[in-house]
Amino acid sequence: MNLQISLTSYEWCSRSQTIDLIEEGFSVAFLDRSPPIKAQEWFKGISNVADLYYLKIELRAADGSVLDSWEAGNQTTPMVADGNWQEQVHLFENYPAGVRSIYWEDGGKDAEF
Repeated sequence: MNLQISLTSYEWCSRSQTIDLIEEGFSVAFLDRSPPIKAQEWFKGISNVADLYYLKIELRAADGSVLDSWEAGNQTTPMVADGNWQEQVHLFENYPAGVRSIYWEDGGKDAEF
């Protein structure tokens, strides 16, 4: 699954997506074996300003409860997005059975203005 490139503005902007793993073709039996799930995203700001960025990913059960989560920065303590491409990668392993969807949220803020 690939997400689209987005640009931020002078205030915090965010986008989110819920990926239904059953609709994507994964079986319940396969998901209940808790296979490794790799989450990966690249980000960058502009070259002369330290823009702000965060990424949050949750593995969710059918009822929406969070079984496992990971984040890189947040709006309170964001990561710095300079002019270089940076990669965030996380491998979910050994999480509880029952994952049916992945919630993905990222956001940023233009720090120039």
